[in-house]
Amino acid sequence: MIHTAFFIQAIRPETDYTRLEETGNPGIGGTEFEILLIAQSLACRYPDFRISLITPEKLRLNPAVRQLVTGDAPLSADALRRLCIQESVSVLVMESRVDSEYLEAFRHDAVRLILWAHCFTSRKRIHEIERNPAVRQLVCVGHEQLEMLRDHDVFSKATFIYNCVPVPASLPQLVREHPFHDREPVVVYLGSLHYMKGFHLLAAAWKRIRSAVPDAMLHVLGGSSSGTLGAYRIASPKYEELFIKHLLDADGRLMDSVFFHGNSGVEKWEVLCRARVGVPNPSGRSETFCLSLVEMLLSGARVTTIASPAARDVSPFPEDLYQKPQALADSVIELLLAGKAPDYETTVQLLTARFGPGTVLARWRECLSAVAEDKPVFPQEKPVVCHPDFQKRLRCINAKLRRHLPFLPAIGTAFQKC
Repeated sequence: MIHTAFFIQAIRPETDYTRLEETGNPGIGGTEFEILLIAQSLACRYPDFRISLITPEKLRLNPAVRQLVTGDAPLSADALRRLCIQESVSVLVMESRVDSEYLEAFRHDAVRLILWAHCFTSRKRIHEIERNPAVRQLVCVGHEQLEMLRDHDVFSKATFIYNCVPVPASLPQLVREHPFHDREPVVVYLGSLHYMKGFHLLAAAWKRIRSAVPDAMLHVLGGSSSGTLGAYRIASPKYEELFIKHLLDADGRLMDSVFFHGNSGVEKWEVLCRARVGVPNPSGRSETFCLSLVEMLLSGARVTTIASPAARDVSPFPEDLYQKPQALADSVIELLLAGKAPDYETTVQLLTARFGPGTVLARWRECLSAVAEDKPVFPQEKPVVCHPDFQKRLRCINAKLRRHLPFLPAIGTAFQKC
């Protein structure tokens, strides 16, 4: 029996995580949600797999998941190594951003490492992964994220498995109660309030959107992880100062068309199902999958954001994406005034076929089995040198050149930081 352990360094212990496939994200970070969801769902669906979660505190999970509670946060690399050897762990799944000492601790051991790249990775870390024999697989969360590594040596041990996005059990009924044609002109932003997620771009466009659609309303789902908040108690002082000026009326008060809900859990679906337009991560920066985009589509909204590689990868409606930040307002206005949305049932089928638990968990099962048996994970796709996307075409050409001229560098746009 394959013993796979998932390592999580920090998580809220008081939240109920026992029914994540039915409820969706209960209001935690996307990375933490995916780790818990995949570990728990694998344990419940595949009893021939032994799944453990290494966690600093005991969590409210399905008992099918064996919890290895360390009591230390953060757990040292050496302590993690000793625990894995003691528990006969075959495969250890960790975030790709863990400190280098965690990778080095396993360099000469039998434990096989899978690094899960929820975020873009630095050039230094990519080189560490490529050169460390303990790291058997780098798992990207999107096909486009993987393609950014095509001309790097690490590509030979990289693959992709899309993030899992379950449809909450109550969601279809909520959508039926709020059909698109009956919805008010509500715009929703879902995501963290910090610079990389680009909310300030939507804020800057809001008054122009309101001038075209006077009864439009903006609902903001998400908050700041900063310990210090600005004058309006919304985000860090510096970031709040950047966007709040666009959302104030003539008297310096928050416009009555703007509502900040803070970090929300399952109740976010009530807001999303009233939205005509969703706008996730308007900048596209740091985005590897765009979980919010999928959740908005599942809520029956039209969704627009910049046509980043992640958004193009995930959205089945590329015509709703815009190419330049300056087009944000026009795109939102156009969708607010649209008379209808694509057929909801068809949209759910498209998204579930790619990101539903059945599809994603089967791919994880195959990946874990292959790594445990030292076999290739998935067949590598051949490069398409004539690809219409210039960056992809360039990487494919560079990958071919580097077979004969290995001193050539990989193209640097893949090496971003979250």
